[in-house]
Amino acid sequence: MLLLLLACLDPMPAVELCLEAPGLHSDPSSVDAWTPFLDPAELALLTATEPTQGSLVLGPEGIDQLFLSSQCTVLSHQRSGEIILERERTRLNAQGKQVGRVTETLNWTLVDGRVHIQAAQAIAKREQAMKEEDPELAAESWVAVTRILPDPTLDVDLALAEARALANTARLQTTNTFHNRQGEVVHAELVNGSAHNLESAVILVRLVDPGAKPTTRMAPPGVRILPTPAPTETLRVELGPVDAGARLPYTFTLPPNSGSFRLSTDQVTLR
Repeated sequence: MLLLLLACLDPMPAVELCLEAPGLHSDPSSVDAWTPFLDPAELALLTATEPTQGSLVLGPEGIDQLFLSSQCTVLSHQRSGEIILERERTRLNAQGKQVGRVTETLNWTLVDGRVHIQAAQAIAKREQAMKEEDPELAAESWVAVTRILPDPTLDVDLALAEARALANTARLQTTNTFHNRQGEVVHAELVNGSAHNLESAVILVRLVDPGAKPTTRMAPPGVRILPTPAPTETLRVELGPVDAGARLPYTFTLPPNSGSFRLSTDQVTLR
């Protein structure tokens, strides 16, 4: 019993695992490094997960270099097995490049000399983040994943998610102004009302079939909403670059015998 108690109180398995930086995906070398310290059930969960974007970008050699620069310190260790560690490591950007240092807190539990790192909760939150269609909500979910399990490779996944959210915000701040139509040639203008320089933008031109039945949205009592013509075909116009606050005139050609159309910005990439 005394030996078991001492094993539970020894923080070294958590420190060793901290230095090996367990994450949401394991390759054969990771399995070998985590096996002596990580709870077997959680190890099995991590072994079955898909690679993170960060692990794909870094590759085995890049991950090894990332871990070599880590330092771990025990902040507190309770008799119940709860242990809090602080890890200082290299921080990565969306391309997997080192962009300084970051200090993060790990809240783990030691049971019978094995470390529990909340793998199931992190995996579930990651699945939620990957399925989320709203870019801002997806970025928030990725932040939650990193708080549950600070996997260093998730720096890349989170940075990519935040970049998508920022680009979507910029997209919503663009407008398309119709100027004139000369036969099948349309002259319009993209207005970048955001504070970000755009590398490119994709404009959707939704053609409207005059014979298609329009749709009517529900409205509160006393409010009249005009029917919306049904689009039948979509053209894509690629533009760019366009600076923050700038205007970019553009033209495009409609198919023969086209009727009315609607313009919208489908997606943008930031410079």
